Amino acid sequence: MRFQSLGIVAFSVAALTSSVLSAPTSIVEADKRIPETDVLLTLAGERSIEPRDNTAATTPVTNGAQYSFPAQLSQSAYCGLAVGAKIGDATILYKGGDGGATPMYYIAYSATKGIVVSHQGTNTSSLASISNDVNFKLTNVDSRLSYLGSGAQVSTGFQTAWLRTADTILSQVKTALTKYPGAKVFTTGHSLGASISLLDALYLKKQLPSNSVSSITFGLPRTGNQAFANAVDSNLAGFVHINNGRDPVPRLPGTGFDFIQVSGEIWINPANGNAAVNCPGQENFNCIRSVDPLLFNVDDHTGTYFRVRIAGRGANCPAVIA
Repeated sequence: MRFQSLGIVAFSVAALTSSVLSAPTSIVEADKRIPETDVLLTLAGERSIEPRDNTAATTPVTNGAQYSFPAQLSQSAYCGLAVGAKIGDATILYKGGDGGATPMYYIAYSATKGIVVSHQGTNTSSLASISNDVNFKLTNVDSRLSYLGSGAQVSTGFQTAWLRTADTILSQVKTALTKYPGAKVFTTGHSLGASISLLDALYLKKQLPSNSVSSITFGLPRTGNQAFANAVDSNLAGFVHINNGRDPVPRLPGTGFDFIQVSGEIWINPANGNAAVNCPGQENFNCIRSVDPLLFNVDDHTGTYFRVRIAGRGANCPAVIA
């Protein structure tokens, strides 16, 4: 199994390496199971199912095609497209980021999605970018998000990356809205970019109360604690995060570190196909949470999401829907 096109797995390694170096089976081989799983789950910062856990029934996704364009918009953040470039019916209005500590991003206008904000995920060739993932200690939400409540905490690295662009993006979205008054606002991203996009959506929703703000993300890591997850559920109705197969990233950092995944999961299973289910509630054990953390496939992270290859840097640029 390859670690290509994925930097966020760095905090998987950080969380696991010191605990499992002596394990009898390598955790980086797909389709291999380590003995004494419950013990190792605890060491890895994850826990097995308990009676109180969410096992709500899933329902089939009947219109997966609606997620293809958001996936195309998400992958396009990796491509470094110029202002004026077209992505489907979207036209890029503004771009920023350095591909390092500040992931690349763009703001576009789409006739169907409105003002689009899309963020690149981790750049695995940049240590500054990877540091955003590795620094996952929980910290209180920034004052810009204080309305989420005093108990809401998020990953330090994710919040730091978000803060580098949050105010610029708010300003540029407001500028775009002067040209397209009344437009909806839509955020998207993959991996690290998914977490930044989620924080964007929460900030923009508070700052732009007259505009509809929605978000669809791909391969979203756990971004904050239980209080944060509850606040997202309360304040960002309709949020969607799409997971593919046995991708480890949506299950990181582990719940043993007090991280909890937000509601709104759609799980593509088997990986890279068109069959998917809606997963009610947080941490639904009938969805990607059902996969043993020690059975994972990193390639599913940079996989195909409803006919769009989210490949990270290099591949599928400009992004197309197959």
